[in-house]
Amino acid sequence: HKATTYPRTDCAYLPESMLGEASQVLEALTASDPDIEAVVGRADLSLRSRAWNDKKITAHHAIIPTTAPCDISRMNAEERRVYDLIRRRYLAQFYPRHEYDKTEATFDIAGESFQASGRRVRVPGWRALFGRNETDEDRLLPPLSEGDRCTLVDAKVERKETTPPRRYTEGTLIAAMKNAARLVEDPELKKRLRETAGIGTEATRAGIIQTLLDRGFLRKEKKHLVSTETGRALIDALPDPVKDPGTTALWEQALEDIAEGRGDMRLFLERQAEWVRALVGQVQQGAATIEASGARHPCPECGKPMRRRKGKNGWFWGCTGYPECRCTLPDAKGKPGKRKGKATAPTGRGATGKAPRPGAGKPCPECNKGRLVQRTVKNGKNAGRPFTGCTRYPDCRYFAWG
Repeated sequence: HKATTYPRTDCAYLPESMLGEASQVLEALTASDPDIEAVVGRADLSLRSRAWNDKKITAHHAIIPTTAPCDISRMNAEERRVYDLIRRRYLAQFYPRHEYDKTEATFDIAGESFQASGRRVRVPGWRALFGRNETDEDRLLPPLSEGDRCTLVDAKVERKETTPPRRYTEGTLIAAMKNAARLVEDPELKKRLRETAGIGTEATRAGIIQTLLDRGFLRKEKKHLVSTETGRALIDALPDPVKDPGTTALWEQALEDIAEGRGDMRLFLERQAEWVRALVGQVQQGAATIEASGARHPCPECGKPMRRRKGKNGWFWGCTGYPECRCTLPDAKGKPGKRKGKATAPTGRGATGKAPRPGAGKPCPECNKGRLVQRTVKNGKNAGRPFTGCTRYPDCRYFAWG
């Protein structure tokens, strides 16, 4: 429809140079939808909100209506609602401030302090564009003077319990990434994160979550996102600076200093490289922790840890002893599942069918010199079928299916 400017932006500010185009935008809004002519007519172009700020502009400015009229009759219901929000936000920049009176009264009851508050709207201002809600309703207190004595009519104690925070959905996690400043305690870093895009951008946050899902660090339970054992093991092993959103704030500050000529790009990159090398060393020292978490799922063939992998047909679990051990198991919600089908009795040269087949890694029962390894048939009608063979093949031709 070409009704708005570039949409993939999280910037909430506009360049000051576009203030001169405001009259053209308002004319286009009226031409596109004559029903809002009265609303547009109340806009005061002499007003200038804090949204007009060149210093706050990132890669793209905020989303606003274009200077060209559009045919809103061609929009579906959802497009119409989004377009209406965008144009009303733009018009709000030229409406007066919302003003109200607020009254607070403090009461001393049995030595405890209780408060009551009242509110009365004086000037609706820009809020008139969005309709009234509960916060706009007048809540008036009766006339009071300091020192007045009031009658206590009723009092009751409510017992409540705190509840744990709800699991993230993709939508709430994207919102949390955008507002990552709430997770930082340092006041300066918190302020810096508020001024930036948080973690990722509007264009990349959904992709970041999808990557975590694809790599098995997260899984979906209905609409909720849940961490997997692999994801939790990774977080436990990573150094704190890598997990801290404040690190993003520090980098943003350094990049801004470079952009404004106060910092040195070469020195910044050298420090980054040195920092990354130090962190990699810490992670390598803690690699045993990640490996230990995998040991909770030992290979049923050789006992080594199983590791979750992704193949052309989706996720599966494979033995870390590959290629000596080729045991694989299906993935069951982030954990090793059970093999499909029934176990096949050992057959073939050297197999008796009565004695249990030794597992991979054990001495060959036929020659007693080699060791058993698990392999897969590459060709023929049994292609892809696993079997156990001797490491001394072709001198020893022992094998067993499975």
